[in-house]
Amino acid sequence: MFILITWSRCSLVTHPCNYCFLPLQLTNKQPAGRDPETIQIPCPSNCLSPIEHPNPSSTQGRALGWPQDATGPHPCNWLFPDPQARPQLEDIKILNSSTVLVKWWPVDPAQVKGHLRGYNVTYSWEESQQKHSKNQVHRGHVVVPANTTSTTLGGLRPYSSYHLEVQAFNSRGLGPASQMTFSTPEGVPDHPKALHLECQSNTSLLLCWEPPESPNGVLTGYVLSYYPLDDGSKEQLSLNLSDPELRTHNLTNLSPHVRYRFLLRATTKEGPGEAFVQEGGTMALSETPDFGNISAMAGENYSVISWVPKEGQCNFTFQISFKAQDEKTPPYLLPQNVNYSQKTYTQWDLQPDTYYEIRLFKEMMFLHQMAVKTNGTGRVRLPPPGFATEGWFIGFVSAIILLLLILLILCFIKRSKGGKYSGNPDPRPPYIPSTSPPWSLSLKQDGMSMLGAGRGPEEMAARGLEKMAARPV
Repeated sequence: MFILITWSRCSLVTHPCNYCFLPLQLTNKQPAGRDPETIQIPCPSNCLSPIEHPNPSSTQGRALGWPQDATGPHPCNWLFPDPQARPQLEDIKILNSSTVLVKWWPVDPAQVKGHLRGYNVTYSWEESQQKHSKNQVHRGHVVVPANTTSTTLGGLRPYSSYHLEVQAFNSRGLGPASQMTFSTPEGVPDHPKALHLECQSNTSLLLCWEPPESPNGVLTGYVLSYYPLDDGSKEQLSLNLSDPELRTHNLTNLSPHVRYRFLLRATTKEGPGEAFVQEGGTMALSETPDFGNISAMAGENYSVISWVPKEGQCNFTFQISFKAQDEKTPPYLLPQNVNYSQKTYTQWDLQPDTYYEIRLFKEMMFLHQMAVKTNGTGRVRLPPPGFATEGWFIGFVSAIILLLLILLILCFIKRSKGGKYSGNPDPRPPYIPSTSPPWSLSLKQDGMSMLGAGRGPEEMAARGLEKMAARPV
């Protein structure tokens, strides 16, 4: 039997070996009871190995001289099964809040079922021990040489749980995994997400912030430090804020017209974390405020004014007034009080297709002026208020209507039960007065009596005339 096998060159790094063992099993007919053939080839300095395919069973060889039926190519399978050995974990040592040392015992070479190339260590983040954590899934793996039984995993998330797997692998693939779960301890937190300064007066600032996105433990509070920048002094003042739920702090006794640098840190039991740095200061009330990029846009009956507050500038109250430039429109709407920190203001009840002059002022001090034109082609004139729209009048009319409805309902109920027009009908026919004159009735009666007596018509007529003549006029 002759087998022609082809292979490719490989590096000593990926295939360190002295001999290449090629167990072969022909898939064509062969005598029963024969074992697979094994060929041992000495490897030169640049080590030769069989060509690796995604599906090793598809590798083709050419069989020559097989006694029964061995003409043409025949498929053969490389008998390199996956490793059956499972590495046994020895210990996981916590070095710090983000680094651990993993150790395991070496596997039995007899159970590798081939040449042991190394170990694959996989770890995945399961969950954070901090409630409401927004951390995402964190996965990673490390490939360790075959002669090494430990590795260091760094860059882990503090105060989190991880799932660990260690597998041995050969040229065919990975073997069964040894699994373990471990937790990293608390660490220092990240910096707070934001820090805003709102000036309350020329000597006080209101500081507002958001908690860190990754606390890396249980927050115990905040540390606020600040020092002036303008006077050259680097003396730093610090405040310990022990409430971890705190989000604002009013800082007083500051110097007017002086800029400060503020540093805010969140703390855990491991200490303070990174600082969020912000610069700003108070603004004297006599200075002109900075509205930044102020603009105005208008609809049919409203206008929106927006501006960008300057960081570190005092929050204050000012007035906005709208004056129509058309003589037929009321000249002023009532001025409205607006806070500098609210960034936008909307004025309603404007007339369509009208130019308005907008003025911003504070305590009789002019701040800014602009103009805007509302949309639309016609004006909406609101009727003057009258008593017909008053609440008391509407209630009075409603009460009267309700009483009338109640009276009508009572009348229908009384009539249905028996009233003025109720009772049994008269069995006698109704009396119908005659429209004939009285003398016609007498003639009719006399004629009937005469007819009953056998008298003729002439006699009846003469008798009737006599009766009429005998009646007094």
